[in-house]
Amino acid sequence: MSKPISLEIQTIFSALGDQSRYQIYGLLHNHPGICVSELANQLGVSTSAVSQQLRILESSGLIRHIRAGKKVCYQVSQSFEGYQQISQIISMDKNLISRKE
Repeated sequence: MSKPISLEIQTIFSALGDQSRYQIYGLLHNHPGICVSELANQLGVSTSAVSQQLRILESSGLIRHIRAGKKVCYQVSQSFEGYQQISQIISMDKNLISRKE
């Protein structure tokens, strides 16, 4: 009999299984501290659409928010089970969008 997958791992795959959330996570992984408006600009979507996806990523424990004055910025949380493995996958993925300068 196989060992059951932890609830935390299931939550991670569920959160990153959506293309938009995967792209957001990749941007945050490669460029920590990006604010909501910049993420929206990078992805070409509304700030409300990004905020909705960020809530899911944050509730799954993959990211955390930081206040920067009136802005809310986000960064990848390094405290979840599987962080190192997810980090390696993100680093190898050449299909992630690059940050616009």
